[in-house]
Amino acid sequence: MKTFEFQPSQHVPFRDKEVLDRVRKIKREDFEKHPNPNLKVKVVKDFDVWFLFMMDIFFRIKEAMEAGERLVMILPQPWPL
Repeated sequence: MKTFEFQPSQHVPFRDKEVLDRVRKIKREDFEKHPNPNLKVKVVKDFDVWFLFMMDIFFRIKEAMEAGERLVMILPQPWPL
């Protein structure tokens, strides 16, 4: 029997197998660790995503209001919240 060898779909824009193999091997506990100090990555449970998203929107609105600034937001549609 032939050994299965993963091939990225032709529809995926990024198909570099070496990079995909490298990032696929990143362990869950190491995912948030990276060299870019300007990028913050946080792994959360599915259930918490919507709550964190709503809190982010709330605090952006509050901060803009307190600073007397306008706030423009582009939100996904349809949006269940």
